[in-house]
Amino acid sequence: MDQAGVEVRRKTGGKVREKNTNESDHPTIRTPTQGRTIAVVGDVYRFLATGEDTNGKYALWEAIVPPGGGPPSHVHSREEEGFYILEGEITFHIGGERIMTTAGMFANMPVGTRHTCGRQAG
Repeated sequence: MDQAGVEVRRKTGGKVREKNTNESDHPTIRTPTQGRTIAVVGDVYRFLATGEDTNGKYALWEAIVPPGGGPPSHVHSREEEGFYILEGEITFHIGGERIMTTAGMFANMPVGTRHTCGRQAG
């Protein structure tokens, strides 16, 4: 293993394969009660898969958004953000446009897209 945490493995035929020892090489399975949860601006987020679980390829979480909840307007400079609505209604504000989504709908925000989303109060 070198100083960067890269383990060098030899395969048959003399070929060398490198693998970062920090990479996850096993499936991630979460039950409905598993996963770290945090509360942010009144919403509750449960992490289903983190960058550590997916070798930095993506993260996935469940968001419980109460009426009147949702993040402030923001932009992602490195990653896209996708939303799949499981139940209820979520309103997106994208570039001055208001878009209502309901259960079963999907929305994707490309890198650099200013957006906010939330549930309508009462």
